Amino acid sequence: MAEKQKQLLIPNSTQIPNILLDFVIPELPPAESKCLLYICRCTFGFHKEYDRISLSQFIKGKKGKDGKQQDKGAGVARSSAVLALKNLTEANAIIAYFTPRGMHWKINLDMDPEEVVQKVNRFRKLTRSGSETEPKVVQKLNLQNKEKQRETKICARKAAHVRMMTFFYEKVQAIRGFKPKFGPKDGKMLKDVLALGDVPETRLEQMIVYFLAHPNFAKFSPTPSTFFSAGIFTGILNRMANDPAFWKDLEKYSQGCLGRPAETEGLSEQIKALARKLNLNK
Repeated sequence: MAEKQKQLLIPNSTQIPNILLDFVIPELPPAESKCLLYICRCTFGFHKEYDRISLSQFIKGKKGKDGKQQDKGAGVARSSAVLALKNLTEANAIIAYFTPRGMHWKINLDMDPEEVVQKVNRFRKLTRSGSETEPKVVQKLNLQNKEKQRETKICARKAAHVRMMTFFYEKVQAIRGFKPKFGPKDGKMLKDVLALGDVPETRLEQMIVYFLAHPNFAKFSPTPSTFFSAGIFTGILNRMANDPAFWKDLEKYSQGCLGRPAETEGLSEQIKALARKLNLNK
């Protein structure tokens, strides 16, 4: 019997958790499914809990030190990979770790399959409809367990922080053409701003893109701490109020760098409220 079982085992194979094959992947869009499987390949396939995978590797695959192609990646386009990884992270199917050396990814083996499927498909629906803001990451709560509620909120904040740090890092590379260096001050500043909750993440994204893409800010360091500094933030506020070209530029950058129209309704008041809480203006 043991010999027969041994014959059934396939060498050079990758373990895929049954929870993914049985309940998650059959219900997900193709890009999310491919990214999940690629993370499994890079982690479980090499007996690792997590692995450093760049966005280009999700798209084109990995190469060895000799330049030889090791795999073909997830087989998705860049825009599909960005959206899929964002959706999977927000749905708690995967966990992302931001490090100076790049993004590390792991499969969340404690995921709730039903919750993952519902959230990913809801995010996809919102993306297609152009909704103003995406739902915040919320896990199912056990109302009788206060500690679990606290941990869930912490995880949600961490997910938002990782998401925004990743966005900022990737947009610097795409717009400025080099890899930025973020320090502890940048991470703390971004956490503090997200904790205030005055501006939806989609609005912050387009303001960050405006800062990175506008030539007048090209001489400033492309980091979160610089962007949220008094000089830069109040400067953007002044442009909103006094520069007729501001909204036209914002629309151009949003379409070109984010692939979506600029969300301008109520933006001025949101940015002013955030500036007040950051004590950037009176």
